[in-house]
Amino acid sequence: MDERNSALASRLVDEAYVRQGRQSLAQRSRLLRELLACRTVPARGWDEMDVERLLLELSAMDSNNFIGSLGLGEREGRVACPLVRRRHFGLAHGIGRSGDVAAVQPKAAGSSLLVKLANALVLDAVRGCGVRRAASALVLPVATGMAVTMALLTLRAARPAARYVVWPRIDQKACFKAILTAGLEPLVVPLRQSSSGPGQLASSADDIEAASTDKNFAVPVGGSIVFSTSPEAVRSVAQMYPGRASASPVVDIFATLLYQGAAGLAAARAQRKAVHAHLLRALTAWAERHGEAVISAPRNPISIAVTLGAICGGGAAEGAEGATKRATLFGSVLFARGVSGCRVVAPGATKSIGPVRFLGWGAQCDDFPCPYFTAAAAVGLREEDVDAFVSKLDVAVRDYQRLVRRERAQPAASERPAAEEAAVAAGGAPQAVAAALVTEASS
Repeated sequence: MDERNSALASRLVDEAYVRQGRQSLAQRSRLLRELLACRTVPARGWDEMDVERLLLELSAMDSNNFIGSLGLGEREGRVACPLVRRRHFGLAHGIGRSGDVAAVQPKAAGSSLLVKLANALVLDAVRGCGVRRAASALVLPVATGMAVTMALLTLRAARPAARYVVWPRIDQKACFKAILTAGLEPLVVPLRQSSSGPGQLASSADDIEAASTDKNFAVPVGGSIVFSTSPEAVRSVAQMYPGRASASPVVDIFATLLYQGAAGLAAARAQRKAVHAHLLRALTAWAERHGEAVISAPRNPISIAVTLGAICGGGAAEGAEGATKRATLFGSVLFARGVSGCRVVAPGATKSIGPVRFLGWGAQCDDFPCPYFTAAAAVGLREEDVDAFVSKLDVAVRDYQRLVRRERAQPAASERPAAEEAAVAAGGAPQAVAAALVTEASS
C-alpha cells in the first residue's frame, strides 16, 4: 500500500491504525528486499503468509496474469481447472526457453526471477551443508537419475570420443541406467569387503554433482540439483535441457528454503545426526537380543545394516535359494506391518540391467556371506519413529517365524488346493503375506 492509498484508507479507518498496518507491510517488504540483495537463505525462516505472498507477487509479474492480458499464441499460460491454477499459484509458463532451462522468459518475468532466486538459495544451502567450493548450482525439474543422465550427456558433448564410464559397483539402478540412457558403456569395478576403505585422492577436476531435492530438503519427488566448482559446467547442463520445463520442483525447493531458513536447515541436519546415533544404539541392542550383529560401516553416516543370518539362516539343506526366499519373506512381513524403506538384501539375488547381470544384487558384491537389512536415518526421521520401528521389528520376527513354521507344516504342492498353491507361489508378495498374517491371527 503506497502513501496515496494509505491516505485514502485513512478516510475510512483511523489514521493511527492505518499507519500501524503500513509498518507491518513495510516489514514484510523488507524481507523481499533482503532476499533480492543478499540472494542467500534467510537466517530465520519466513512464515507461510510471507512465502505465499511472494509467490503470488511473482505470479502477478507473468503475462498470463496481467490485468487485461490478451494472448494469441499457443502457449499463453492458460489453465482450465481452478484447482490446478491455485496449486501452481498461477505460475503456468514454466521455466526456461528452448535450449536453456535457466534462460529468462520475456513473457514470464516473475517465473524467471523465481528461477534465479531458487538457484541462488540452493547454492547457499549446498555451501551451508559443507560443500564450500561449490561455485554454481541449478535446480532441475527432473529426478536424480535423469539429472545424472543430463550431466553425462553434457560431459559426452565435451568429449565426443569418450565411450566408457568407470562405475565402482553400487547396487542402485538409477545411476546405472543413467549411464546406459546417455548412450555410454559402464565399466563395472567389483568391490571388496573391507573394514577400512582406501584413501580418497582429491583433484582439481571440475566435477558435476547431482543430488535429490526430496531426500535432502523434504519436498515432493520430481526435482534435483546439480552443482559444481565450475560455473561453466553447470551452465552447460542447463543448456543441454531441451525445451521449457515445469516450475513445480523449483517452487517446492524455493518455498521450503524460505520457510526453513538457515536455522531450520541447520536444525534438520543436527536432528538427523542425533537420530542416526539413536538408531545405531537401538539396532545394536535389537541385534544382540536376536543373535544378530550390526555390520560395521563407519564411513556411512546415514544407513545402518543389520545381519539376518540367525533369523533367516535356515539349514544347509535349503541352500542359497532357500535363504533368498526366507530373507525376501522377512522383508515382506515388515512391509505388511507398515514398515517401508527398510531394504532386505537376500544372498543369491540377481538383477539384470541392460546387458549386465549382477549377482548378489543389493549387497554391492557377488558373495556377501549372509542376508541383512538396512535402515536409514534420513532427514525428517524422529527418535519416536525409530522406537516404533524397533518395536515392529520384534513383531515382524514373531510373525516371520510363525509363517515359516506354518509353511513347513503345509502339505506338498501337489496336495494343495489350486487357490492355496497360488498364494504360496506369490512367495514374499506383501499382499500374500498380509493375508497369511490375518489368517494366522484368526486361527
